[in-house]
Amino acid sequence: MAYLNAEERERLRQNLLNMSYNEAKARLKGMDKHGRLAYWRNTQYVGEWHTRFDLPTLGASVTLVESIDESPANERGIRRRDYVMVDVRVEPLEGNQS
Repeated sequence: MAYLNAEERERLRQNLLNMSYNEAKARLKGMDKHGRLAYWRNTQYVGEWHTRFDLPTLGASVTLVESIDESPANERGIRRRDYVMVDVRVEPLEGNQS
């Protein structure tokens, strides 16, 4: 399969934005049999958690960006935290010139 060009990367980004985090993760795992999880919920910036997949056969890396949606404390003082996917970044890998 050929590397993804800029238009195909943008189309992939738009498709992944319409999915939940788990759906997007499953889709990325199935796209490239040589793909790998580079890192999972790594904090690069304050308030953002990044999960990155490298897809070498497609010549792209995909970063799922999440933030925390924190609910108010209940009567016992416990807060529920939910990760919410807020952005997807699709970038070419080093060898992808398209």
